[in-house]
Amino acid sequence: MSSWLNLKALLMSLDPIMCVSFTRPSMVISGLVVRTDHGLFLSQRKYIEDIVDRTLMTGAKPVPTPLAVVSWAYSANIAFAINKLVQFSASPTVNHWAAVKRVIRYLIGTIDKDDRSSTSAYVVFLGKNPTSWSSKKQRVIAKSSTEAEYRSISATASELCWIHNLLLELAVPLSKLPVIYCNNLGATYVTTKPIFHSRMKHLEIDYHFVRQLVQLGKLRASHISSQYQLADVLTKALPRSNFGHFRSKIGVSDQPPS
Repeated sequence: MSSWLNLKALLMSLDPIMCVSFTRPSMVISGLVVRTDHGLFLSQRKYIEDIVDRTLMTGAKPVPTPLAVVSWAYSANIAFAINKLVQFSASPTVNHWAAVKRVIRYLIGTIDKDDRSSTSAYVVFLGKNPTSWSSKKQRVIAKSSTEAEYRSISATASELCWIHNLLLELAVPLSKLPVIYCNNLGATYVTTKPIFHSRMKHLEIDYHFVRQLVQLGKLRASHISSQYQLADVLTKALPRSNFGHFRSKIGVSDQPPS
């Protein structure tokens, strides 16, 4: 009971900013329904319905993934799909509109020109719960997969530092050392092996930033097989089965837990 009252007090304090309305056991926060029967579940149904209405796509046939799987490796995640489409917002073509409609059809139940820029992506977990995620195009074209992955490690390390500092301000110390899982063995080695420095001179800032954090014992990087790399759902197009599996692993589902 006390937890409900605390949550209610918090929501009331947010009401002037976020337009919160609630009726136990469900609350609406700017279109996000938070169900409290079995924990917290954030639903985007209202947002999806609004998008479908504005684009006159009511009744459109759903598709299982937001991006079509093609020979080029680009992401099947919604965040990345939007990121790619925004790049062509100044001069969109018919194909770009088709890709937008595919994303909407996916939301109910791409086809754009890719470039050679890699994508930095991560999913940060606190325990078993995803607390932060990102999928962004890298500003510089990487010369190798190791370079691209190392930039992703650096971006993830920055996010971990921010989350760590936030938790300290909330008096919530971490019980375990944060671990960054990377499926590129070379990038993982660079975090601990000075011998690789000569190959990474053009990444001087990223290199020293991550190396210092590792040396100070604030985090470590560990290699993981690609078949277990959850961040792949944010960086490349995946077959339907793999997409569904990874999507469930990062806490996304069609329905709240029963």
